[in-house]
Parts: sequence; C-alpha cells; structure tokens
Amino acid sequence: MTGVFDQGYLALPATEKPAPAIMVIPAWWGLNAFFKQFCDRLAESGFVAFAPDLYGGKVAENIEQAKSFRDGLNSGKTKKLLRGSVEALRQHPHANGQPISLIGFL
Repeated sequence: MTGVFDQGYLALPATEKPAPAIMVIPAWWGLNAFFKQFCDRLAESGFVAFAPDLYGGKVAENIEQAKSFRDGLNSGKTKKLLRGSVEALRQHPHANGQPISLIGFL
C-alpha cells in the first residue's frame, strides 16, 4: 500500500481479519526506533499501528535539534499528513470499518 503509508511506519497484525487501528504520534525526537518498535508491539497485540513521520526522515539527536525540527514544521503540511493518515487507516484492508484510536507522546 502506498501514499500516506510511505510517509511513516506501518505495522500490521498477523491476522487478516479487520482489526482496530491506532495512530501513534511520535514525540518531538521524530520517528525513531522506539516508536517503530512500539508500533510493532501494538501489531503483535492485534492492532493496525501507524506512526506518521512528521519530520520527513529526520530524527533529533539532542534537545536543540528536536526544538529546531518542531519549530520548522509546516502546519498545513502536518495537518494534511495527519488527516491523510486517519483516512488511510480507515480504508486499509486490515482496519476497514474498525475503530481508530490515537496515542501521542510529548
């Protein structure tokens, strides 16, 4: 599946039955290994999990970088990605018709 899922990390449960979906909003560090592993754990528990990459592949290594990345976000582009992520989860074959939840980190 392409589109918005190319702009983040998607983890799917082992079953092909429809499953509830969870959108994971990473902390200001960006989409690092912790959040990918978190999505994997959610998928192992039976959820479709997607974490959008708000920084386009950049991951902060320190607080100054995290602040810079956060402050450099384009609100219009970010809103479009988040809305697109919800819509893509709604239409994903593994989550079609199932509830979508949100987990966000500070």
